Amino acid sequence: MSDLQAGFLSLLETHDYLDELFGLHQQAVLLMNWDLAEELLSAYRKLLELHISHEESDLLPLFERAGQVPRAPSILFTGQHKKLLGQLQVLASRLAHAREDGIEPRRHAIALLDLETTFKHLSEHHDGAEMESFYPTVQRIASEQEHQTILVRCRSEWCRARDSLVDLVARAHRVLEASAS
Repeated sequence: MSDLQAGFLSLLETHDYLDELFGLHQQAVLLMNWDLAEELLSAYRKLLELHISHEESDLLPLFERAGQVPRAPSILFTGQHKKLLGQLQVLASRLAHAREDGIEPRRHAIALLDLETTFKHLSEHHDGAEMESFYPTVQRIASEQEHQTILVRCRSEWCRARDSLVDLVARAHRVLEASAS
């Protein structure tokens, strides 16, 4: 099935890529490779911000046309977006501190991974709400014209941003594979 046949539901694949990128970041934290961990977290944040921008600017107006969606008010999604970005800011700050403090790097790694567990739980809850109600509602409400314009633009922008990270992701995989040897 093509992206256009899947419609707006095809945008859910962004969640999988974001999860993969965050997983690479966490593996870099485990290695206490602070430079790589920071680079991956920054890339993750940029992609998440693009994803959120698409949802709030392009998809939320479509979602709101549906009227009241049981257990899924618009503010649920925008509020979770703010929480996710706020928590990412805290993670970036803690990562910078771990990088600057050469003492007890393992403690910093453990503390950071503990904080990231909370972030991941919020992210998983948010993704579930989007899969359950947000994207199916947008898919149902959107006109054929909106599928052709909004969906194509969102996918194109996402693919360009994702593709700009190919070298970083490949380098991260090489570093992680080398550490496993």
